[in-house]
Amino acid sequence: MPDAFIVESYAPGGTEADFRRGTAELGRHRDRIELVHAAYVPADQAAYWVVRAASAGTVAEAWAAAGVSVDRVLAAVVVEPAHPAADG
Repeated sequence: MPDAFIVESYAPGGTEADFRRGTAELGRHRDRIELVHAAYVPADQAAYWVVRAASAGTVAEAWAAAGVSVDRVLAAVVVEPAHPAADG
């Protein structure tokens, strides 16, 4: 069952600085969303965020309030990487 959302944003002409500003602005909406991870792909001028929130609607509302464009919000399952046990 999905426990998170992936948010995709394509911004032709956007820059890494724009992505960083947008991500910082999203941080002001911690009452609605929990930012798990964010990535910017310069070659595609695309940004991706993994967030936890009550619903896709809540995600869209937070993005709108932050003034950050969003192209898709997808339900996702977050899988944490396994870490080998430390030797004693």
